[in-house]
Amino acid sequence: MSKKREAAMVVYNFKEQFADLVASGEKCQTIRRLGKRSHARAGDRLQLYTGQRTKSCRKLGEAICTSVTPIKILIGYIPTSGAYIRDIIIYQADNPTGYGEPVGDNFAIARFAMADGFRAKPGRNAQGQMADFFCKKSRL
Repeated sequence: MSKKREAAMVVYNFKEQFADLVASGEKCQTIRRLGKRSHARAGDRLQLYTGQRTKSCRKLGEAICTSVTPIKILIGYIPTSGAYIRDIIIYQADNPTGYGEPVGDNFAIARFAMADGFRAKPGRNAQGQMADFFCKKSRL
């Protein structure tokens, strides 16, 4: 007989650029790399902060994790008007040996990027902003 796992309390820290969107509920998801520590599971309580381990630490709110979906992010360069720009494709990581199904078309990826706190800026759409962020974060 298996024991039912009790809901955990998980704390997430967000970059300042996302703090107001997290606090308002506009940023309703987060992408986290798998690592040594386990992440939230559906049903876990979440405490959301910015500036942890600094004097400017601020609690942004609390939430309940509703779902967890493993994904893979592929960033590439596409030609446009004689130049190359970064673009992003997001796959469901339901296949450990390769990529699963894409999250969707460009509109679905734009919605995904906006739910993650990225906004279009002049000359750059939301998914482009997301691609730039992950390239910088991953030093690509």
